[in-house]
Amino acid sequence: MPYKDWENENIIDKEKFVEELESKISETIETALEYAKKIKDGNDKTNILNVEYLMGQYHAYELLLETIDWNKFVKLHERYRRYSNAWLECQNAIEKLYH
Repeated sequence: MPYKDWENENIIDKEKFVEELESKISETIETALEYAKKIKDGNDKTNILNVEYLMGQYHAYELLLETIDWNKFVKLHERYRRYSNAWLECQNAIEKLYH
């Protein structure tokens, strides 16, 4: 089933869209982790906010993938178990802003 690209009024093939989501999920969590590793304390607000923003994107992409193709979503989680540690590291970095 094709998906509508409302901005360009083009139809996107489901498989291509799912591949793009997988790529975005990977790219987003890796970039968030890079910013998280730069954070030394709660005064590093720019990097903390960058991590928070990217984690929001990560969750949005995951939700889209989960909604569109459950099986791909499950496979992505099995393949990228390493992201669970990255996710925790990003969450710990964000907490520095509030503690």
